[in-house]
This record gives sequence, structure tokens and C-alpha cells, in this order.
Amino acid sequence: MISFQDWRNVSKHKTKALLAVACIFVVGVSGAVYIQYFQDDTYKPTYGAEQTPAPALAADPLHGTITAQATGASISVDVEAPAGVDEMQIGFDPTFSTVSWQPIAEQVLLQSAHDGYQTIYARFRAAAEPPSTVLVTDVVIESQPTNWVAAFSDSTLIVHLEPEKFIWGQQESYDFSNPPEGDKIGTASPEKLQGDTLKTVTKDGTAYAMQTTGNAATVKTYDRLVDDSGNTLEKNLDLSELSWTLTNEDTTPLTIVSTIRRSVGSGKSAEGNINALSYDAVLQLDEPLQEGETYILATTDQRFSLSFSPDFTSSYTPVIQTNQAGYAPNDPLKVAYLGGWFEDINGLDYSTIQEFQVLETKNNTVAITGSPTLRNTQYEIDKNVPLGAPVYELNFSDLTTPGAYKICIDRLGCSYEFTLDASNWLHPTSSIARAAYLQRSGIALGPPYTSIQRPRPRHKDDGAVAYQSTYSHLEGKEVPPGDVFGKLVASATQTELAAISGGHHDAGDWDRRIDHLYYSRDAADLLYSYPEMYENLSLNVPESTNAIPDIIDDGIWTLDFYRNLQRSDGAVSGGIEASEHPMPGDSSWTDKLALYAFEPDPHASYLYAGVAAEYAKLLQKYDPDLATLYEKSALAAINWAEKQPLAASEKQRKLVAEQRLVAAAALFVLTEDEQWHQVVKTESIFAQESTNRIACHARALCDTGWIYLRADAAKQDPTIKANIVESFLRSADDLETITQTTQYGWATEHRDVPLIWGLGAGGTPKSVALLKAYQLSGNTNYLEAVLRTVSNTLGANPIHTSFITGVGKNPVRHPLVVDNANGGLPVWPGTPIFGHHWLNHDGNDGDTWVYKYVLQGLEPSPENLPYLWQWQDASIPFFTEYTLHQSHAPSLLILGSLAAENYVE
Repeated sequence: MISFQDWRNVSKHKTKALLAVACIFVVGVSGAVYIQYFQDDTYKPTYGAEQTPAPALAADPLHGTITAQATGASISVDVEAPAGVDEMQIGFDPTFSTVSWQPIAEQVLLQSAHDGYQTIYARFRAAAEPPSTVLVTDVVIESQPTNWVAAFSDSTLIVHLEPEKFIWGQQESYDFSNPPEGDKIGTASPEKLQGDTLKTVTKDGTAYAMQTTGNAATVKTYDRLVDDSGNTLEKNLDLSELSWTLTNEDTTPLTIVSTIRRSVGSGKSAEGNINALSYDAVLQLDEPLQEGETYILATTDQRFSLSFSPDFTSSYTPVIQTNQAGYAPNDPLKVAYLGGWFEDINGLDYSTIQEFQVLETKNNTVAITGSPTLRNTQYEIDKNVPLGAPVYELNFSDLTTPGAYKICIDRLGCSYEFTLDASNWLHPTSSIARAAYLQRSGIALGPPYTSIQRPRPRHKDDGAVAYQSTYSHLEGKEVPPGDVFGKLVASATQTELAAISGGHHDAGDWDRRIDHLYYSRDAADLLYSYPEMYENLSLNVPESTNAIPDIIDDGIWTLDFYRNLQRSDGAVSGGIEASEHPMPGDSSWTDKLALYAFEPDPHASYLYAGVAAEYAKLLQKYDPDLATLYEKSALAAINWAEKQPLAASEKQRKLVAEQRLVAAAALFVLTEDEQWHQVVKTESIFAQESTNRIACHARALCDTGWIYLRADAAKQDPTIKANIVESFLRSADDLETITQTTQYGWATEHRDVPLIWGLGAGGTPKSVALLKAYQLSGNTNYLEAVLRTVSNTLGANPIHTSFITGVGKNPVRHPLVVDNANGGLPVWPGTPIFGHHWLNHDGNDGDTWVYKYVLQGLEPSPENLPYLWQWQDASIPFFTEYTLHQSHAPSLLILGSLAAENYVE
């Protein structure tokens, strides 16, 4: 393991002197993205994103090769090193900061703490030479058994079954003029085609594929459920048809007095419904199980038969839930939970449990003990959301020794294994940052930056065209999202844009919206707050050889997209949108929908001006020329916005006013011009009072206040500064109370936030205000509250699920990523999905159509489950969608701050 003090010796080589050396190892790969700097006093957009070359997909012979095979959590990596090198680094860490140099070996054994698709990174060096560029390969890790039996108590069992496998559909060529013998060609009219039809293919009597709209000779095969032999299944397993027998090894039967069933959905069928893929049956016995004795649990039809021997110091039990990413030894709070929703299980009572143990797994020795404490709430955040049975906290904060552990309770079993390690927060941080890179629009993906290979989407050289519309993004905020498409198209002109590439994709589609600049802002916040860590941390992206820290490279990537859309008068567009959501079967690189740019508006221009000003200030240290370019661009944008008439509606005027304040604060920090300071003095609430509604998810007061605090202290208004600090502390006090009064320690950014669409418990810890209050005050109560919310996100929840792909032992498997579902790309790590969505949140019909038409065949219906049990691992918007600005941005900020708190010197 390498300490933080050694990072600078083995991490990114940013200096210009080493650039030539780096080029020896990567032929034809350029890290230059900012190609045409602003050279004169007339504002002109640049087209850096357009000119970025695709990655080199052919391996350089100097690289060598690596290949990997996984057996559970153990990975064997075969290495063929290039000639003339003496040492290598190899592991799951793209920053290489936690991976030691070792002598060259032909094979390396790795152990993964995380399941799902993972990337392995390797590089080599000779004595006194800088490291080579990076080799990448991938491996899919499935370390957990699919079928298992565990204890809810010594007389209550849960059997978990995953007898069916979900296979993503794939795009493939198909000759409709000469179909294979036996295939039947039909037609379908998907709803989005509004009456138009696509050809369909049926093989052997089973629906097989549908033609894509992007290419008449391409089909997208249907997602399938298959059995162990790969045969397509026509229907899900019906738990109600199964009855169970339990015998010991002497075949003595035990009596099962009751059975409770629950199925969980995942993926989607050809009809668009969710398929049940995992099944839980809770069995209550009339006598306790005996530890060490062997039992056989089987269905009466012998379809399933599982042998198990209770070992309450090693067997896994889902009723103990912990943070699957682990903690850092110095984290002031480390918790797990005991409980879940089992209100229908008669007599199940954890109130009598007096002790839990944290076992060091290498030697199975007790590291620390504690007593469960009841979480003192029945409903979550005063929203009358029932949680079911009581939940108990297992606090082991006093444990500070690095190592691998599990939490065990006598007569129950143990949690997933987790680790205490100073680098634990780095893995999810780098995964989220890398996930942003993998969602770049306008470039191809491939080695040496990633093992994922994707053609470039949305590029003019490949036929993509975008037309200017006279409909603005600001106007679109007042209509239902589905109505924006028609209004954008109806207002289109025939003017083609020169710059259309760049920016980042979202989840269910590939639009690029001005809101994505919040990712740029939060990435910059990490560098502002923790330069000691992030200045030299390499993420293995195309810009890793330039002088700019990698943590903000994707912030610049999306910022440059809007700079390239900026008009000569300074006005900034709200982004580029397609004419409709993606068509059936299409991926980002096959999609042929027309593209349209929003008309510039004051809201977009103010938002852009604020972020560009932040980057202008930050980049003065790393790239003065680019800093100057952004300063001129920011001033052009805000000066244009200042001249515009008031917006048409109260809602629009409010949105514009909010971003005007944020931009004014940023321009004041950058220029120290009293003109912008005066805007904050006269129009901000902070000039009069503090508030407990800082609401960091809204990106208004929170951003204004936080940015203002970066100004020269001598030039700040003392009253404004005091009210900003007080507002963060008052808001954090309320949020900290929420984490204490929710059963699993989660929070929202304010009590009034509805529990829908990524705003409640899920992949993004709702704790930005808590984090900022901690940074301002040093009060560890706030940091502990942050750790509670993060732990809930990463598996300390009743369904023991990590809501960030590729992080933890039971991560989300089916995010709403169209390029995964349609294009065959793997589900890469680092995507924080929306998570829990309260389906009947409005108290009336809510989203009952989801129950009736999508969540079919699940037992019981999620409609009848508590809020924290309604989530389904299925690629539908309510549960597994995400956005760059709502999901990746705050998650990067929070997890990246935890990483820095443990690594900064």
C-alpha cells in the first residue's frame, strides 16, 4: 500500500517536460482538448470537442498485454510485460495511488471487494523512467451465490432463489430480404413511432427481435429470461406453486408452520414489463435449528434442493446490513443495522438481542463488541411513510484498526464482509469520475483509457446535424417534459450549428442540458477544497498528460460544450435535445433522430457565466490562457443576460433571479468588481437574514452562499458572510436531526422535498449541506450525519443493496442506460441511480399505472410494501434512472470529500 505522501511519485505526470516521454508509449493519442484558445478581443466559440481524436483502439506493441479471469471475488491476471521494464503496478485503482510497484510477474492474483463489471489497470516502468501509459482489461465479478438459505432467527429461514437469468438484448445485423429458414417476419407499431411500423423477427415460435430505427438492416434482440441451459422461459417462476420440505441429515422432517413469499423484479420483457428474477420465501419452523447440523431444504417437486449447515459465526444473514464499500479507520461513525420489513412474521423479535460482535475475518477473532440500540422512529421524515418492523443500530465506531471484518449476532449469522482502509472512499469516488468520462458525447471510447469500446455518437462527421430552434430551455421548464420535444421541433429553423459535439449523456437518452454544468461546479468544488489530493490524482483520461487536474477534466468537457454554443453576443443556449426520446432498439451511435439547439435565454446564460467564472478563477493556477478565455466568456454571457427583458412568468423570473445571484457571486470572486458584489448585497436574502432552507439540491441559495465564501475575506460583507455561515449550520442542524430520526439514517436536503425521482433515499447521499457545514465548522456531528447517509446509499438499508453500480457486494445491476440495454455495453462502475421512488406519493392514484402495467407478476405488489422496499432493480425511470447533475455531481462531491478527509496530509 502506498501512503499519500508517496502519491506524487507514482501518480500523474502533468509537467510539459514529461509529455514527450508519455507520447513514446501512446502513438497517435492526443490529450489536447482545448485546441483553439481565445486569442483576441472578439469573442469566438472554439471547437475543441469537435477536434478531439478517437482513442487508439489498437494496442501499442510497447504496451504488452493483460487478461483476467474471475472465480468469485478472486481474479487471476495474466501479464505479458513489454521489453525493458523492471516493475509493474496492477489493480482496480485507475489512480494507482493505492497500488504498490512490484517486480514483473507473469501472473498476478487480485481480490475484489466489489461485484459487477470492473476494470483492471496496469502500467510498467524501467528504473529511473516515468511509468508507461495504462493497459486496461475487464472482468465481471459475481462473488455471491444465486441460491442460498439464511436465518432470520434460529427458527425462521429465508431461502433466496435466482433460477432465471436475464440476458440483455443486443444489436445485430439482419437481412430482411433473405431471412434464415424458419424465421417469421412481422410488424409492430411501437408507441413512439405514432403509427409507423418496424419489422419483427420470430424464431422457433418465440419473439426474437425488432428492427431498429437507426438502420433498416439492424435489429435489437429482445431481453430474455433463460434457464441454466440458455432456453428462453415463457413465464416467471410462481412462488405460490412451490411447497417446501425441511429435513435434517437423518431425514427427520421439521415442520414448516408458515411461508411468506416475496419476488423482486429486474430487467424488462419483450412486452416492456418487469420480470421477476429473484424470489424470497420466509419459512417459520416449529422448533429451533441446531448449529452444525446439516439440513436439506427442498421443494416437494424436487426442482430446488439446497443443503446447509447453520453456522451463526460465519453464515450470511440479510437482516444485518452494512456499508458494503467499507469505512476509513478514522471515520468518526461506523454503523450497521439489524432489521427489515418482516411485520408478517409472527414472533420475530430482535429486542432481546443483547450483543453483536465485529469479527476480524482472517482469523475469525472478535475485534469489538457492542449492544444493538433501537432506532427511535416509526415513520420517515414526518412524511407518514411506514417502514414496517423496528430497526436496531449496530454502532462500531470505536473500531479503528485496518482490516477485513463482518458483523455477527449469535443465532442469526453475519453481514457481508467489509474492510476498514484509508483508501476505501477513493474507489467509489474514482468510479463516479470515470463514469462521467464514459458518458462523454462526441468521442469514441476504447483503450488505453477504458476497456469499453463504443463508436463516437453525435458527431457531425458521422452525419449528425443540429438545427437552431427559437424555443428556449427556460420555456421548457414550465411544461411537462414530454411536451418539450414538440415545442422544440415546431420552433425549429433551418440554421445548422457548427458545434454539436461534446457534453455528457444522461440515463434514458442523450440530450445535453445546461443543468449538467452542476457537475462541473461540484468537480471544481473538490479541487477548491482539497487541492492537496486532487491536483495530482490521475484518472487515466485523455487529458491526463496536461497541466490541469484530472478531477475537473470532465467539468471542462461539458463547460466547453456550452462555450462552443455561445453566440458572438455572449448568449448561451440551454443545450441540444433530440426530437423525441430514443427510438426502440437504438443506441447513442445508431440513433438518427434530428437534433435541435435551444434558443439562448438568461437562465442558461447566467448559469454558464457562474460556472465559467469559477473555472476562470481555478484555472489561473494551472492554465492561465484557458482561465483568461473563460473569464472573457463568462463576462460576455452575464453582460448579455443583464440586458434581457424580464421573463414571461413568475416561475421563469424566479429561476433567472436565482442563477443571476450565483453568477454575480462567482464574478465577484473572480474579478472583485463591486458591480457584482452589489447584486449580492441588494438581492440576496443573506444581506438581511439567515435561513434554514439552504436546500443544496435546488442549486440556488446553497451555491450562491458557498461561492461567495471564496471571495477575499477583506472584501466580503461581514453581515452577508455571517448569515451564509449561519444558514449552512441551521440547515445542517435540521438535516442531522433527520438522519437521527430515520430508521436507516438517510436524509433529504430539506424536509419538504418529495420522496420521488432521485430526491429520497438512493444512489446519491442527500448530504451536501451537511458536508459544507462540517467544512465550515469542523463539527464532527455533521460529518457523522454525512457518513450515515452514505452508508445507506452503499448497502446499509433493508434490501442490502448498493445503489451505485460496481460498488459493493450487491450493487444495482440494471441501470437505465440505453447503451447498456440496446448497444451491448457493459454496466460500468460508478453510476449512482435514483433509487427509491414513493409510487403513491400523492396520496391518490400516484403512479398506480406502474403497478398495473409494469410491475406485473411480483408478489406482493410493491404498492403494498413500505417505501424502502418498493425499489426494483429494473431499467425503468422511477428506480434506476440518473442524471449527470442530480446523481453524479453531488455523489462525486460527497464521496470525494470523504476520500480527501482521509488522504490529505
